[in-house]
Parts: sequence; C-alpha cells; structure tokens
Amino acid sequence: VGSQIASVTAASSGTAPYCSAGHSCDRIQITHSTSGGGSYTISRGFNGYSNNERATISFQGPGIVQFSRFSTEMSYDYVAVDGTINWGTDLPGDISVGDGPIVIEWYTDLSFTDEGWVLTYTYTGGFGDVTYDLPSGTALPSTALHMVAFSELASGESTSGCASISVTDYAPPDTYRNQFGFRMPILLKATLVVQSQSCRT
Repeated sequence: VGSQIASVTAASSGTAPYCSAGHSCDRIQITHSTSGGGSYTISRGFNGYSNNERATISFQGPGIVQFSRFSTEMSYDYVAVDGTINWGTDLPGDISVGDGPIVIEWYTDLSFTDEGWVLTYTYTGGFGDVTYDLPSGTALPSTALHMVAFSELASGESTSGCASISVTDYAPPDTYRNQFGFRMPILLKATLVVQSQSCRT
C-alpha cells in the first residue's frame, strides 16, 4: 500500500436545508442523518402546531422528499414542496425535485390545527468534478498502476459516495533516486481531478 498523495476537500453542490424566512423558523427542526451523506429530516413535530405559523425551508436539488407523518387542517394548513401543496391527513407520495434552488413553504391559517408533519429530504446529486493542483515536486512511484480515492466525512469513511481520480501531467517529469535506490518520477506540474460517480456493488 502506497502513501497518501493528497487530501482534497469536495463539498456537495447541494445546499443543506435551512429555514430561510418566516416567524416560525424556531419551530422547524432540521437534522442531518447520522449515516452521513445528503439525507436530512425536516419536521414541525407531530404533537400539534399553532395557528398563523409561517416558515420557508430552502435547499438545493436534485433530490427526493419523502413524508413519514402528515396531518394538517384540510384545505387551509399546508406544506408546499416546490409549489406542490399538501394538506389533510393522507400521507403524500414521494416528491422528486429538480436541480437548483428548492423551497418548502409551511403555512397555517387563523383557526383550527392538527398534529403536524415529518419528512426526509435526500440529495441525489454529486459533488461534481474537483480539480486540485498537486504541489510541485510531488513524487509518484514509477511502478504505480492504480490510485485509490476514499470519501471521508467528519464521522469517518463514507461508503455512500464514490469517486474516480486521474492525474494529468502538464510538464515533463523529472526523476530522483530515493533512499532505496529506486528512481521516482517528480511531477513538476500536475493536476488531480476527482469525479463523483455511482458506487459499484
């Protein structure tokens, strides 16, 4: 096993959900999934809500919205996901949202209330391509045939996201003799490109 060549920070292109407007933002709970990745639970709770609540939750698509609990005053109190209004006691079906800014609107009127709602939003986009200029003088073993990329979260290695990597050499490499007598190429100017991709099972 070879040594680590570089550590590249690759932020997801999706913006984590947050309450961006409305006087009821303090009543909206948003938690990141303990499994990591781009899954979030967004909830007004299920112990009853109040009249005249307003909240706008913003995030970045593409992704899927899945309700696990839902009960609001029919025709008056609603959760609108990307313009699709949901109210009543029937559990809404899964909602796919496209790429770009997405909002969830929470609205209640001035009379009658119900239990509330809980949903999960899962971001399905990738982090895109990340380009990283390797420091001048980075050495790669001349016999190396493969490079390995690991996706790591603050909590440890992530197995839900995968990546491929490639190195583009923009300048002819030089060589030096290491302490064991092997000749090692030194990349005078190289770029490491990290690309998101689907995981193979």
